[in-house]
Amino acid sequence: MEAHDHLKQHYLEAIAHWKQREQTAMDKKLEEQREDEAVFHRIAMNVLDVFEKMFLVSYGAVFMQRQNPKLEPVLAEYEHPHEQLAAACQLYFDTIPEPWKAKAAEDEEAGRTEEWKKEIVKVEVARTLESIFHSMAVRFLDVEVGSREQ
Repeated sequence: MEAHDHLKQHYLEAIAHWKQREQTAMDKKLEEQREDEAVFHRIAMNVLDVFEKMFLVSYGAVFMQRQNPKLEPVLAEYEHPHEQLAAACQLYFDTIPEPWKAKAAEDEEAGRTEEWKKEIVKVEVARTLESIFHSMAVRFLDVEVGSREQ
């Protein structure tokens, strides 16, 4: 198995495991009639779905020659496919959470605590997934990944 296939397997397994934990926690909260808390687990699962798709789109663009106009400029910056995959994923890690961060700041300033918490859950799940991806990229691809916003 190629290094990038190992990364794919382990990253997707990590997401699947996390989704299962969130589903279990959400089900427990719903059984306890704590719907207001269950919603945070649903949000986390939605974010996990987004970043699972992000990885598959990036992987497809690099290793399956699937056309992706958004990723083409990023992929052109790197010669090695492992670096391309890392850069493509990083583009999504940098861009997807931006609206969530902006909304969280708005909600916090306006005193909308419940809405702010929802946005923070999204941002924190994305940050944790980014960290997981970075450690796996180093382990499996021998590629250091960093934010493009530096």
